[in-house]
Amino acid sequence: MTEEWRLRARCRGMPLEMFFLTSTEKGSVRAAHESNAKRICLPCPVRQRCLSYAMEIGEQHGIWGATTPAERTAMRKRAVS
Repeated sequence: MTEEWRLRARCRGMPLEMFFLTSTEKGSVRAAHESNAKRICLPCPVRQRCLSYAMEIGEQHGIWGATTPAERTAMRKRAVS
């Protein structure tokens, strides 16, 4: 599988910490961190491909395609229902 789409991602070159939360982040701090990452993702030209990739590999961490792990889990559950 080619991953050339990553070269066009808005997040390319940004610190990984922007998209991967720590287990100590809770409540409003966590929500703000997720919101900031999603703000970068939403206008990204490869957002849908990024989300598809995360879904294909079952990614359980980080913001991918402007979605959280919980949002992707919900999407997977809806897809099998």
